[in-house]
Amino acid sequence: MAIEVERGDGYDPINVPTIGPDEYASFGLTRQKVFGIYKKMVLIRTFEKEAEDLYVSRGVLGGLSHLYLGEEAIAPAVVEVMKKGDMVLGTYRGHGHALALGVEPEKVMAELYGKEGGVARGLAGSMHVIMDPDKGALYSTAIVGSHIPISVGVAYAMKYDGTDNMTITFFGDGTTNIGAFFEGLNMAGYLKVPVLFVVENNMYAEYTRTSKVLSGGSIAKRAESLGIPTLVADGNDPLSVYRAAKTAEANVRSGKPMLIEAVTYRMKGHNPYDEASYRPSDEVKAWLSRDPIEMMKRRLLGEGYSEDELGQVEEWAKEEVEKAEKFAESDGVLPFSALYGLV
Repeated sequence: MAIEVERGDGYDPINVPTIGPDEYASFGLTRQKVFGIYKKMVLIRTFEKEAEDLYVSRGVLGGLSHLYLGEEAIAPAVVEVMKKGDMVLGTYRGHGHALALGVEPEKVMAELYGKEGGVARGLAGSMHVIMDPDKGALYSTAIVGSHIPISVGVAYAMKYDGTDNMTITFFGDGTTNIGAFFEGLNMAGYLKVPVLFVVENNMYAEYTRTSKVLSGGSIAKRAESLGIPTLVADGNDPLSVYRAAKTAEANVRSGKPMLIEAVTYRMKGHNPYDEASYRPSDEVKAWLSRDPIEMMKRRLLGEGYSEDELGQVEEWAKEEVEKAEKFAESDGVLPFSALYGLV
């Protein structure tokens, strides 16, 4: 059975009960951890806004990039349940995942610049920044859905080695119409491997509203049809997402794969150049009023944090991103001769 939250037709703005500080301990959170999640959210937002500026306004960077703006509540909350040896696989919208895992902003920014100090020495670019195995960032792909069967293989290796580690796989709602989604979940179910599937459902598969091309009622119900238990979370509330991840963790580590559908909304288009005029203005307005950063800020202020403390987080994030940009600008490009040592 899916644990549903109230969400209208399944894809409208959703409401979940407020989770107060007195409930944190009941599902493994401390006040300090909540604040740490908020810091990661602010870092991701600051990094992505600067990336957007570099691509669009200033034209410093070229090519495609896919930003995590509006989805910052998901990855920082999910990775909070990880331990050493767990691994994350993701998609081309991966800046937020990498930063949530603790990959240095300098390395992520340098990869966007194509510089040697990047996570892949500047050879992979924006769509492949989930790459730092020591931090649990194993792999990201630009081919929609291709990493899902791979994540099942990684989880099978963990099971074969007799560990209690797990694999976490992030992907978007559009991926659930790809054959690899069905094949991967089917394999995970019958192999009984420790993999947690996390669908970042921002309601649009590139330029198409997901509900127009989705049969079966919901993404969660699709997963259930393949024998994968599901949880549905408010993807704009990190505590709702964390609660789902923590609830799933014990089952997943014991070889019972699960799926979390985190319902969210991207603030901008599919990529920085997409103006997203295909989205109804009233829908955009409703979701922007549920900005995950602003909602968390209001929560923290209500729990006793001061405006000054939260302002310090914003200043810290700006400094981190400024340092990352300066590093990327001054870093060198991998010399051609080095390619001989990479093959």
